[in-house]
Amino acid sequence: MAHGVYVQEHWLAPFSLIQLDTMCPNFQCFATSAMNDVVCNKLLVGRPFGGVAILVKQNLASDFKVVKLSTRYIILKAWSTLFINVYLPCISSTDWENEYLDCLACIANDVSEVGCRNVIMGGDFNIDFSSKHPLINVMCSFMTDLSLVNLDNKLPPGTNVSFRVDTSGASSLVDHFLCQSQLVIMYMQLRLWIMVLTYLIIVLSFLSYHYLCRSLLQEIVMENHAQAIDGIEET
Repeated sequence: MAHGVYVQEHWLAPFSLIQLDTMCPNFQCFATSAMNDVVCNKLLVGRPFGGVAILVKQNLASDFKVVKLSTRYIILKAWSTLFINVYLPCISSTDWENEYLDCLACIANDVSEVGCRNVIMGGDFNIDFSSKHPLINVMCSFMTDLSLVNLDNKLPPGTNVSFRVDTSGASSLVDHFLCQSQLVIMYMQLRLWIMVLTYLIIVLSFLSYHYLCRSLLQEIVMENHAQAIDGIEET
């Protein structure tokens, strides 16, 4: 069961964001709409678009505080960690490059102002790190400045896409999770400790079982020995 969910492109207008709370009653919803200006200033023409949200389990929600609610990203803070969900512009949108750069600059500034030790950033970056995207170097510099590493190598073996449309066969790897390298090290150490503890539990369980069996065997032997002595004395 997930304790948190990053959502991109929910396509909801500001007055419809409550639908996320209705659909996910076990989660606290932190959401923004990308259609504020459109629905406030004119009629929506064409399909709805954009929007981001972070859903947090109700029993954990009190630990999360809002740092920034933007149309392109959300930042929450909990336990000395910043949780950032992004939906960055795609290369085909109007003035996408300036908007992309502006989003990265704003995120870097928000992170710097809060000054948390840890950052977990995820979402739709609309960038494939193995491609020749025009802003690949800018994105890599952004990651370096915040000491972030890409976690694509943590995908299940044989998985090289994060999005797939079964009907058309279209797929891509533009959704990513980034975090500081020390979090990766802590995660690997935690997995190691879990493996060690699991091994110790198995060993201790075996030793306890062995000791119990030996104790029962000794009791049986002593009981049989006592019965044998009693039989000799009776004769």
